[in-house]
Amino acid sequence: MSNDVVKFDVDQIPEGMVGIRMMLGMLQGQITNIQDRLEEHREESRDEHRKVHTIIDATGESMRNLTRAVTAMEPHVESYKMSEKDIKAAVDLAMSYRDDKIEKRGTDKVMGKLITAIALIVSGAMALLIEGIKFAVAHFKG
Repeated sequence: MSNDVVKFDVDQIPEGMVGIRMMLGMLQGQITNIQDRLEEHREESRDEHRKVHTIIDATGESMRNLTRAVTAMEPHVESYKMSEKDIKAAVDLAMSYRDDKIEKRGTDKVMGKLITAIALIVSGAMALLIEGIKFAVAHFKG
């Protein structure tokens, strides 16, 4: 669309049509104003388009930088994941060892008490046997 206004010479309209001359002059002014405003709008639209384009370019560059950073971090993250698994396995092993030690300690205590009880029973039985032998020797001797 051309920005040129179709211009005509209002003065060429006969004198008897003054009202028409005035209306055509007024319309011509309004068309000029509309064209000026349209051109301003086009300029603003071009400026906004440039701004949006700049923002899109900057966003694209940011995304490329982010992609590079994530790509660079991936091996480290995977390494940390493996380290986490190794640490968890070590903790599980330590907990199992601790549980085994606690269980063994408990078993050792029970066994110690059991052995002590058996030793007391055996020593008591021995003491009774010795007393029985002494009694028998004393009664059969004499």
